[in-house]
Amino acid sequence: MVNHSVLFAVYPCLLGVDESETVMEQLDPETWTQLVLTLLGLVFLGFVLMFSAWFGARIVRRYAGLSPARFRKSSGSINPDDDWWKKPLVPSEDDEQLE
Repeated sequence: MVNHSVLFAVYPCLLGVDESETVMEQLDPETWTQLVLTLLGLVFLGFVLMFSAWFGARIVRRYAGLSPARFRKSSGSINPDDDWWKKPLVPSEDDEQLE
């Protein structure tokens, strides 16, 4: 079985194709319209997927009871005493004596 698309890409002279024309110019109007509408449909589908992800994130934030302003604060936690990332991994000798 010969894959004609490979032959067309590699050996256009074997298929009797005029190399001066582009691929789009060689298509008949019906196929060209189908191709363009398919590409536009893919672009539209991409926008729909991006919008649905954005809208879904808004719903999840609202359901969790979090305001968008809270996400803008990138540092600090709700309880400052629970900032585990600020505590040293190895306690110093002074901390051991306090206990």
